[in-house]
Amino acid sequence: MSFRVEPLIVVASSVAVMLAASCGPREPFRPGVTDVPQPGSSNRVEPQASALVKWERFGELGKLEPMASSFASRGHGTGQWLGQTRGSAPAASAAPKLVPGATMPKGSLLVELHTDKRTGAPSDGFFMEKREAGYFPAGGDWEWGVFGSDGLVQNRGKLEFCARCHAEASADYVFPVAEK
Repeated sequence: MSFRVEPLIVVASSVAVMLAASCGPREPFRPGVTDVPQPGSSNRVEPQASALVKWERFGELGKLEPMASSFASRGHGTGQWLGQTRGSAPAASAAPKLVPGATMPKGSLLVELHTDKRTGAPSDGFFMEKREAGYFPAGGDWEWGVFGSDGLVQNRGKLEFCARCHAEASADYVFPVAEK
């Protein structure tokens, strides 16, 4: 069963963007409920253990610009995690211009890193990288992905469950958040 999580829309900063705010069919917000796949859930598309590989950009995480202060992630993990959004240089330069109708440039990379709110332990991360026009029109030409705290890719590609939620964003599948 899936539940809709109402979007967390905070006054947009010209330099900050957020990857997630809501997912699922239109039902009221219910704390602790999400249809974003969680470890061990039945709707998660798990690659074969032998197919698990480290995300090729995992080593770049420390070089990406923090785009906002940590926040309680309502779309990913529904409040279980604290999220921090980081972005590549193209994403950081495009963020001030991100208004309805604007698009991020090809190559923009946005990552939401998570830590468990209770323990502070690192958790899954999510990424979206803008690809060439026509890559995935139904998903804004973004490649979507999920990786573990160890950097191993759990899912990636033209992920409809990511695109469906992010389609509700005000501009180019990217949700705004308050400045850091």
